[in-house]
Amino acid sequence: MNKNLRNLLITLGILGLLLVIGVGGFLLGRFYFPGQFYNSFFPRMGFWQGVPGRFRGTQDILSINEAENAIDNYLTNYDSINELQIGEIMIFDNQAYAQIVEGDTGIGAFEVLVDQRTMNVYYEQGASMMWNLKYGHMRGGMMGSGSYGDGQNMPISSEEAISIAADHLENYGGKTNLTVDDHADQFYGYYTIHTLDGGEVAGMLSVNGYTGQVIIHTWHGDFIELSEP
Repeated sequence: MNKNLRNLLITLGILGLLLVIGVGGFLLGRFYFPGQFYNSFFPRMGFWQGVPGRFRGTQDILSINEAENAIDNYLTNYDSINELQIGEIMIFDNQAYAQIVEGDTGIGAFEVLVDQRTMNVYYEQGASMMWNLKYGHMRGGMMGSGSYGDGQNMPISSEEAISIAADHLENYGGKTNLTVDDHADQFYGYYTIHTLDGGEVAGMLSVNGYTGQVIIHTWHGDFIELSEP
């Protein structure tokens, strides 16, 4: 056999093997580990930290009670940390969202999502990961906690954060008619604020308490219901 032809066949064989492995891994993640798969490859991606969940088999909308039970199980990992409690829970057609609050200070600890297919709970991407100076996965990295402080006493007040959020939506390229609520929930390094559509809750955004940067939570889908503690 011609040496060049043999080398070509060997190369094609290796590429074919890699393709089979890649496709196999893709399908394995898609069908057997849907929570991790969705969180890694689709817009509602997040750092998966869920305790083993219940595979629902469908993507029916979660109920408030289902989401609360899943989060209660998740918080057993934090049982002794500042008496963490569930704050408000919001149900969207993509997943459930919840605020985790410190019982002793009343300050928001972090934000989580609940995968409606697997019931796994994981950190929400965006502000909760990047700007959270106490509980965030990137604390000291994306913001540099040593430069900004402890995230509790921020130079931007909640009132100023609401104003910044309103200005941001007004200048959002004409892509939204959303307005902002008159209340901001404080976390360590940022605020999260409800967005409103016609005066009704539609979603949320976060404002960095040091830089004023805004992140709109675009990954939730359509809002369905809210339950406050």
